[in-house]
Amino acid sequence: MASPEALFDVSTRVRVRCEVGSGFTNQEYIVRLSDRSGRSHETWADRRQVEVENPDQLGTHSATGAVDVRAVEVDEDGALIELPNETMVGGRRVWIAMASIVR
Repeated sequence: MASPEALFDVSTRVRVRCEVGSGFTNQEYIVRLSDRSGRSHETWADRRQVEVENPDQLGTHSATGAVDVRAVEVDEDGALIELPNETMVGGRRVWIAMASIVR
C-alpha cells in the first residue's frame, strides 16, 4: 500500500466531501464538513470551488458535494487541509480523515 504522502503532493488542491447549502449571496455556498474526530465545521466558499451533486435540492435542503481545499500536511490518519475561508467558529485549517478526500 502506498504511503499517504504518495497519494497526493502536499500543497496541492484536493476535493473534500461536504454538505452544501445556499449561501448568503448567489455567488457562494455554505459548506459543512467533518474533521477526523467527527466535529462539524462550517464555512462559505465561492460557487466555483464547490461541486454539488444535486443542485436542485438547494434552497429547501442541503445537498452532498465536494469543496476544493489545499492539503497542507499528510499523515497515516488523515490530512491537514486549508479551507477556502475561516470556519464560523475557528480557523481555516482542519484535520480530516483520508476517506473524506475525493480522488
